[in-house]
Amino acid sequence: MDAKVFGQFIALTRKERNMTQAELAAQIGVTDKAVSRWERGVGFPDINTLEPLAKALGVTVPELMRSEKDDMDKKSNELSETEITEMMAGAVEMAKENQRQDKTGIWLGGAVVLTVTALIVATGHGSLGGGLVAGGIAAMAVLGIYYLIQNREDKESRKIYSFFALLGIAMCLTTLHLFGVDSFLTAWGMYVLLGFILGKLNQ
Repeated sequence: MDAKVFGQFIALTRKERNMTQAELAAQIGVTDKAVSRWERGVGFPDINTLEPLAKALGVTVPELMRSEKDDMDKKSNELSETEITEMMAGAVEMAKENQRQDKTGIWLGGAVVLTVTALIVATGHGSLGGGLVAGGIAAMAVLGIYYLIQNREDKESRKIYSFFALLGIAMCLTTLHLFGVDSFLTAWGMYVLLGFILGKLNQ
């Protein structure tokens, strides 16, 4: 299932019904940011949200899953085995994609915390507690950049994640400077980190 095609179908169907993202979100009990992400093909809705989403858009769940409306003369109340199989496969794929995005964020944050903590303790620039604090601040910068790239098409999200990315980078550099870490090494470390993140995102 193509997330971009799925998102375009939601956006088109929503507009046909003269609904804003906020109105659709209110009907199905999610935030307008969630609807925006789906429409941009960044992620999929939760499986439990599919039925209320289809109802709000005035389509059937199979139509939503296929991202295509059936012709009126082809509509039937009964689903074929093929349609049921396709729906199940699509739902599983959606769940996997959502989990992948969540795991990527957790993995990135955890890796940054551990790496920064280990470097600070190993080089004698601070204690374990201090390293964890610095690692947490560095993780905020990295995750801000990660989510900024993931949400780059959404103006409101860009503002939020840009703020957190810049704040995180500034706090990270300040903290490392207070720990006595060489600014040249810090700058190179940030470049390597950004290169690694961009590499992972382009895979």
